[in-house]
Amino acid sequence: MSKVKLLKDQANALSVLYVEDELELRKSVVEFLNNFFAVVEEAEDGLSGLAKYKSYKEVSGKHFDIVIADINMPNMNGIELCENIRSIHKNQAIVIMSAHNDSTNLLSLVNINIDYFVLKPIVYESLINILFKVCREINDYKLLSHYYHDTEALTDELSAKNIQLEKTISYYKKEIELLKNDTPKIKKEKIVPEVKKDKENKIEIVKREKTVDTSIINTMHYEDHQKISAIEFLEEFEVEQSLIDDLNENENEAQNLLYAEVELTQEMISSFAKVLTYYTHFLNETIEFKDLSYSISALVEVLNNVKISDIDSSIQSTLKNYMTGIIDDMSNWKRVIFIDKNTPDIHYLDASLLDNCSQIELLIHPPEKDPNANEDDDDDLEFF
Repeated sequence: MSKVKLLKDQANALSVLYVEDELELRKSVVEFLNNFFAVVEEAEDGLSGLAKYKSYKEVSGKHFDIVIADINMPNMNGIELCENIRSIHKNQAIVIMSAHNDSTNLLSLVNINIDYFVLKPIVYESLINILFKVCREINDYKLLSHYYHDTEALTDELSAKNIQLEKTISYYKKEIELLKNDTPKIKKEKIVPEVKKDKENKIEIVKREKTVDTSIINTMHYEDHQKISAIEFLEEFEVEQSLIDDLNENENEAQNLLYAEVELTQEMISSFAKVLTYYTHFLNETIEFKDLSYSISALVEVLNNVKISDIDSSIQSTLKNYMTGIIDDMSNWKRVIFIDKNTPDIHYLDASLLDNCSQIELLIHPPEKDPNANEDDDDDLEFF
């Protein structure tokens, strides 16, 4: 590959400032430089060269990649120009053009770290060689800087993720310890049977797959050291905005129905169940609300399998009030945790909500004794 082609490859994205007081030489060299560099600026002496150097930085936000300057110039010579440029940008690449009789200035140039010299009269082949070397060093430095910053950014990202991981591990260790220390022994509970009659009027006991678990209500009252604030919680858990948007839409629909209608309707029950289903998806995203999610999903199962005609008219108004209260409470819960992020305890609603869910379940399926069973058989319905 020719030296000209090599220089074009190295210089095509770089900028250069050429400072020379001889007009004809300046025009010739500028024309030459325009064949290679992306930006070429010129100045007729050191003073105007320094002004252009500063203005380019102000306009573009960066320094020239290369400055080429003569030594002997009016107003400000090349040595003074280099000293001023070095005070602004100590790593500036500078090429000095000097005549054979300028050797007396070489010591001064060496003292300000000028490494590149082109002798006058200019031999363009030599100038190409020097510019190629300078451009390659600049590009290598830029590439290394780019990799360094990328590596530094990656290191910072990995460090942040390690900190996050350590916090998560610490968080779950505390949760496990709390479960070990605070979880009470589970008491025996009776399964509430749903009593149905077949066509021959025989009693059939049907057990629902899930029921609202009220046995954990007492474990939902936390000491101050156990409480988790909304801010702490959201550092570990992020919910998708689309899920919140869907929830808001269905929640508003259910609230409009419950507030607008006087009497309980099948549409209200269905809409209420749909909102609770969205909340179970919401709560299932984190281990913090698994128990609550299970009980709400049990209530959804009850609601999806009940018809308005099966509910005693005397309790329909009470049932509607419970449903309205739950919707309002959960809407406020969502706001203080995920929007305002200002509650000191994300579990403040758990016990109350679980109790209300249980009341709705009992209103729809009040506990009934099995007429076919003896009192001695009660123990058969107990489970651990």
